[in-house]
Amino acid sequence: HVKLVGEKGKVVLKYDAKNVNIVASSTIGSGIKVLVDGKKVWDLGVKAEDLYTVVAGDDYGQHTLTMDVSGAGFKLYTFTFG
Repeated sequence: HVKLVGEKGKVVLKYDAKNVNIVASSTIGSGIKVLVDGKKVWDLGVKAEDLYTVVAGDDYGQHTLTMDVSGAGFKLYTFTFG
């Protein structure tokens, strides 16, 4: 897994799918600003270890996901795609 040890971090991922999910957790609660192809989609809050929907797209295609994470203690375990 990947753990955010500072206050801010960024994950960038190129993907070919319609939907993107993550399994993640945070010891104190973390926020994620989600961008797809450079456009803000929404803000996501992460606390308990769980499966979170990051992108619920309209169509399958190639995209770039950027997650601007704030809150030390964020842990990212895996991505799933649909």
